[in-house]
Amino acid sequence: MESEKVKSPTKKFNWNIISCIFIYAWSGIFFAASFAIKDSASKLFPRVMCGISVFLATLFLISCLRGTDVKEGDEPVSFAGAGRAAIMGVILGGYILANYLTGFYISTVIFLPAGMLYLGQRNWKIIAGITVGLPLIIYLFFDLLLGMIMPTGILFL
Repeated sequence: MESEKVKSPTKKFNWNIISCIFIYAWSGIFFAASFAIKDSASKLFPRVMCGISVFLATLFLISCLRGTDVKEGDEPVSFAGAGRAAIMGVILGGYILANYLTGFYISTVIFLPAGMLYLGQRNWKIIAGITVGLPLIIYLFFDLLLGMIMPTGILFL
């Protein structure tokens, strides 16, 4: 007698719902932060973006609750790369801290090769080109052409 597979009556948790909650939370934070903007015309854009985000997250949440976001045969959510993503998050946090301490250009020249090496880039010509080229392009465009001042960091004030 063949053994038949019996489907479990419990439904698997849909991890996309967590994404919807995350979007709601960030939209709320950005909406609340928009009250600190003094110019009333400048408040409009972030509030519209928050409204659009909440609307789209609600459509996605409805899709999740109906079960139409997952098709038969879809692979289950895998958290295999979560550790690698967490390490990249730590690297980005270090970049933000370095940006605060040493300024944009120095921290960027340190972060770019570190990030590219961690993500698997091994071609030194590409690493060197991007590490030198990107800050140079930003300097030429933002500092010289637009007259914007990039963060200098508290160590070099």
